Amino acid sequence: MDETLKNIQNRIINYLKEYGSQPLLYLCKDNCSEISRLTSYWLYCDNPNNQYSIIKGTGIKEEKSHDVLAIKDSDKYYLVDPSIWQFFPEANNIYLGKFNSVEEISLFLENKYTGTWSVSEIMSEESFENRGKWGNIIKSNIQDNSDA
Repeated sequence: MDETLKNIQNRIINYLKEYGSQPLLYLCKDNCSEISRLTSYWLYCDNPNNQYSIIKGTGIKEEKSHDVLAIKDSDKYYLVDPSIWQFFPEANNIYLGKFNSVEEISLFLENKYTGTWSVSEIMSEESFENRGKWGNIIKSNIQDNSDA
C-alpha cells in the first residue's frame, strides 16, 4: 500500500499543478471533496476490491468542513488526506495512518483537525460517473482562487 499511496500522492500533485502554479495550499483550497473523490476513483481503478469512504469533518478550525478518504483493505483502514496542504502546508505525505475501525479514524481526526467526523459517502461505480464533474470543479476553483 505504501508504494500505491506514494504514487497517488504524486498523481494528485501533478494533477493540481496542471491548473495552477501556486503552492499546494492554494491549489487545494475549496477542493477537498472533489480531490478526495477523484483520488478514490484513481485508487479504485487499480484496487476495485477495496472499499472507499469519504469521511467528512465539520466545525474544523474556524468552522470549516473538510473531506478525507478512508480505504478499507481486508480488515484495516488506510486514511489519506489528498488535500492535506489546505490545513498543513508543510506536509510531506497524504498518508495519515492505518486503523482498525471508523471510530478510531474519527478520534484521530478529531485530535488532528478538531471538529466532528463521520462517513458521508461510500464510493461506488455510480459515484465515479461524476469524475468529469469533479475535475471541472477543481479546475474552476483553482482559477477562481488565483483571480482573488
